[in-house]
Amino acid sequence: MTTKLSFICYLAALVIAPLAFGTVEPWSITLMEGTILFALLLFLTDRLLHRDRPIKNVPGLIFLLVLSLYFLGQILPLPPGLMKILSPRLFVFHQSANAASEGALPWLPLSAIPAKTLGEFFRFTTYAAAFFLTIQFGANRKRLETIITTMVITGAVIALESMAQTMTANGQIYWFRPSPSSNTMGPFIYHNHYAGYMEMVFPLALGLFFHSSPPKSRAGSPRERFLDFFAKPQLNRHALYGIAATLMVTSVFVSLSRGGIICLCLSLLVMVILLQQKGLISSRWLLAILIPSVTVIFIGWFGWDKIVERFLLMYDEDLGISNGRFTIWSDTLPMIKEFWLTGSGAGSYEHVYPAYQTKHLFKMMVNHAHQDYLELLATTGIIGFSLLLFFLSRLFLVSTGLVKKRRSPFAAISWTAALTGITAILLHGFLDFNFYNASNGLYFFTLCGLLQAGAIAKRPSRKKGKPPRETPPRSQLWPVIAGLTGSLILIGTMLTINIQAMAASARFDALKSVVLTPDTPQDQLLAMNASITKAEAQAPLNFYHPYLKGNVAVFQGDVLLAKQSFLRSLQLNPVRSETLLRMAELGTRGVQGIEPEHYYRAAEQADRSNPEIYLNFAGWLFSQGRKAEGLTAIRQGVTLSGNFLPEAMTMLNDRGMGSADLLKAIPDDLNSRLTLGRLLDRIGRHYGATYVYRHIEKMVDDERSATPGIFKQLVYHYSRMNETEDALRILNKAITVFPDDPSLHLLLGDQLSKAKRPDEAEATYRAAVTMAPEDPSPRLKLAAHLKRSGQKAAAVIEYDQVATILATWDRIDPRQINQLSSYYLNTGRSDEALTVIRQAIATMPGDLQLRLLEGDTLIKLGRKLEATKLFQQILAANPGQEEARKRLEEL
Repeated sequence: MTTKLSFICYLAALVIAPLAFGTVEPWSITLMEGTILFALLLFLTDRLLHRDRPIKNVPGLIFLLVLSLYFLGQILPLPPGLMKILSPRLFVFHQSANAASEGALPWLPLSAIPAKTLGEFFRFTTYAAAFFLTIQFGANRKRLETIITTMVITGAVIALESMAQTMTANGQIYWFRPSPSSNTMGPFIYHNHYAGYMEMVFPLALGLFFHSSPPKSRAGSPRERFLDFFAKPQLNRHALYGIAATLMVTSVFVSLSRGGIICLCLSLLVMVILLQQKGLISSRWLLAILIPSVTVIFIGWFGWDKIVERFLLMYDEDLGISNGRFTIWSDTLPMIKEFWLTGSGAGSYEHVYPAYQTKHLFKMMVNHAHQDYLELLATTGIIGFSLLLFFLSRLFLVSTGLVKKRRSPFAAISWTAALTGITAILLHGFLDFNFYNASNGLYFFTLCGLLQAGAIAKRPSRKKGKPPRETPPRSQLWPVIAGLTGSLILIGTMLTINIQAMAASARFDALKSVVLTPDTPQDQLLAMNASITKAEAQAPLNFYHPYLKGNVAVFQGDVLLAKQSFLRSLQLNPVRSETLLRMAELGTRGVQGIEPEHYYRAAEQADRSNPEIYLNFAGWLFSQGRKAEGLTAIRQGVTLSGNFLPEAMTMLNDRGMGSADLLKAIPDDLNSRLTLGRLLDRIGRHYGATYVYRHIEKMVDDERSATPGIFKQLVYHYSRMNETEDALRILNKAITVFPDDPSLHLLLGDQLSKAKRPDEAEATYRAAVTMAPEDPSPRLKLAAHLKRSGQKAAAVIEYDQVATILATWDRIDPRQINQLSSYYLNTGRSDEALTVIRQAIATMPGDLQLRLLEGDTLIKLGRKLEATKLFQQILAANPGQEEARKRLEEL
């Protein structure tokens, strides 16, 4: 009974894990860990009570257990001297973060983020338990079939639900939970994790499909054999498994996961080849082609366009691979080099990576390496990587040796299916971070267990009476007692820590919406401090709680408590730039023992690609009279992200910096200087902008990447400054570079007209019309010029040509319609003016500007009743349309 209950708990975890949003949240991770560990507790209790029931050999388990203990060891405090030897880079981070602390460095853990590493310890210990239980349960053929069938049914249901959810496209998971991103698929928040899950389950469905194939009858006529095949009872299960496999593979294509699609196709090919070599499938071409063929039909219904487009996104226009993953991978390599032995701490990647990040991602955070092996090396070092490699090697060698001795087709098929799923997810690990999804991690180690279970599974004895008992060796008793004791301690500790952490998180969520200001009442600050203190007691390893406590202390005026709290936070996370900046700010207030420059530079080292750090540092440097260093700091920040250029220029402008200083504070590229020119024009420093644009002109002479837009910006500035000759000079140079660009000719025509050179302007406008005869813009420019020049007949011809073009033009510009209709009104052709406007409205019925223009035209024509009705219609459809309301009131 105890074993049966344990087995039910084990199966429940396999079902719930993917359904619970992929098990990525604290509550679902706790549920998964608690269920598996409780199943282990029940199983070991049964083995303690029934010592005649042996425990099957579990190859490689020792490496998994050592890996889990290694994670636990990463959070144990070590003497600073030993820490410096084992992880010199982390020692430097701690030494820098604790520079303001009094006395010697405290004992420190090998993990940069102990709270995350503790979570990884619980997770991998749970995986080891699942691996162990899979082998123990799977050694029984009937239970092995139940495990595989449960996984396949769960996968098929999720695949069906996922495609239905995609078709409805309401942007919610299970149609009720808002999705945090646009990359969801089914219950999984990240579509690549969904694909990874299906990669592991699909081979199991395919294996059952092959295994349940009805045997062919060789007697009788072809018709009799055909009818006999479809009359066999196995056909129903065979068809259901085929449908399940088809749903799974189709859903992966629908998920648009490129890595998932590639790995799934490879796994299908590998599995069919392996089974053919073993002689376990007949009609190999039919079976190998059937599921892919049906899948192609299904995907054709959803559409191939998005799938093709998704793969094309991998390449830029120069046929080079364009993917942010490569930047992340190259940045991770130095991290591996500096943490090669022990790693930065399991689960710490997202916090340590910014110290090596070279490219700023605006408002985005890199939480994983998108390459499981690089992340494993970076966070666990060669020790953790080797332990996992030893585990997989030992498991494969033992299970391969055992399965070769078996003659059971089911054993071979289940072993091959498990190996295929493992291979697929290991391949996907080169492109993503599936092992860091708790559900996928559980399924991976379950497949590892199935690999061994498939090689040893046997049917229960059918002989009457009690089955023969295998007497386990005496050495089994103490491992069972040790395992039972460890399980009790582990499940109690895990539940206590996780539940306390969730309670602390709930307290923190209640404080997140509070914005601290100098006007925040002291009683509210005291209440916040008390709540944070309770959260600290519930989750003592969480670095954010002392950080928040320090912020509250700052507004309470208790800078010493703030310093103490920030230092405590830095002991739990020495690479958090926000905390280091807070320490620097305390230093600027004169808090004893804090050197501002040290902490500003420490923040730079901890978050190399964050421009805000450089801007804050620059502000302090300017306050110290270190102008040149401040300009260098701003230049470093703006180089990382041009988005911070306006903020930087505002700072420099407020400090009265000249144009030459502004140029020193930005990179030498064209885009940065063009942005600076626009900003200076916007704030009214036009002569400073001219100084910048003169420098840009010199760069354009040598810059191969110059575009028409760059020349236009120069022209607009010089035109605004009434420096027409400079504008003409730039335009002539631009047309030399881009002779076939009509927009440049139009701009040149405008400048020539402004310079009172009408003949040259007309010739230029006509050249633009020749270049783009079907575009209304050049003809409108030409018509307006002819009208100004007194060439009324020629102007009429051009305006009428514009009307003809606009009648079939699908890119209507209301300004062009306004210009043309105004001309017709002013020349007494009111009906044609209305016709032009209404034709445009027919093309763009939702454009309010065109509807308002129609109303204004009706007013000019004295048709006020029609105009009133029109404005009333506009207001009925758009109650907030103030322009229509104003016109109606005037009427």
